[in-house]
Amino acid sequence: MSTGQVPIGEILLGQFGNEDPIFAADNVPFVAPGYDAGWKFYQAQKPYLEKKLEGRGAKLLYAVAWPGQGVYTKDPVKTVADFKGLKMRTYSRSPRASAELLGASPTVVQVPRSRRCSRPARCRRW
Repeated sequence: MSTGQVPIGEILLGQFGNEDPIFAADNVPFVAPGYDAGWKFYQAQKPYLEKKLEGRGAKLLYAVAWPGQGVYTKDPVKTVADFKGLKMRTYSRSPRASAELLGASPTVVQVPRSRRCSRPARCRRW
């Protein structure tokens, strides 16, 4: 959209947090636990998002609530030490920082590939 290749599209806004922190504000762990808190956070964030997007020639049409973050592993994770050396899918700065703090290796896997890569045998080959 930003390059003019398509006139409309859907994005995971947090992926653009490196361009402007407002895009990833809701990616901060525990900032809005649950849907009610998420809705309130979105209402507070929305005018800033609209202004930033307008400056890029884009318009916010809708937003979709996502459930809380989760970590899925083949083997149980019982302590922080269990994260050491694991590859962890991340999509923006905040989850990447969380992975690094846990001792995991942040790995970017785009959404279309994530379904394929979620199979245990393939996770080791990312």
